[in-house]
Amino acid sequence: SQGELRSATLLIGLKKAPNTLFSGRFPVSDVIGDLNTHPDPVVSQYSFWATVEHPDLGLDNVRVPPAQFSQLPPNVQGWAYRTLTKDGSKAVAHYDAIVGASESVHPEVREGVAIGLRDIYYDSLDVTVADWFVDERDPAVRDRLLEHMATHITKSSAYRDEVMKAYRDAASGSVLRSRLEAANRDDAVALEMRRITFQMNDPDLFASMMG
Repeated sequence: SQGELRSATLLIGLKKAPNTLFSGRFPVSDVIGDLNTHPDPVVSQYSFWATVEHPDLGLDNVRVPPAQFSQLPPNVQGWAYRTLTKDGSKAVAHYDAIVGASESVHPEVREGVAIGLRDIYYDSLDVTVADWFVDERDPAVRDRLLEHMATHITKSSAYRDEVMKAYRDAASGSVLRSRLEAANRDDAVALEMRRITFQMNDPDLFASMMG
């Protein structure tokens, strides 16, 4: 039943399913892709989610060609595209599909891609992300792109400019500031973030300390 399939894919993603969950003859890795196009969009979504979450599953287990991801329901697409970004080399190979997803009319698709890109970087990705960020109007997607930029802030001056501007504009103690601080891996940037926070919280004391 659909309920049983939802539970099964959930267990797979949580790494709590035996390899023979579906069949003694066929391991989970052989069967999970067959659920990618299940008529129940939740089962389909969970099949991609489980593929992203399980350490031993990946794009090779997906049965839908990446060029056809855009034909899946929006709730499924967001996770389907994340199978491309799970592995940096796969992301490079499917660059065009990722660009296409960044231009999707569905915010949940764009957000899924942006989340997937957080720890991925390759040549020219900064150009794609910078252009996307300028055009993006959904606050949740923009924040996810900023997390990617903060993670790779030393690799692009455009990333640094956008991250520091967003950090200054964000409220002190905000979730966005916390996310950018956590994503950043550069000591000089971390020091600048602390300086901005200190200056905003107590500008008079900051001015006196700076002479």
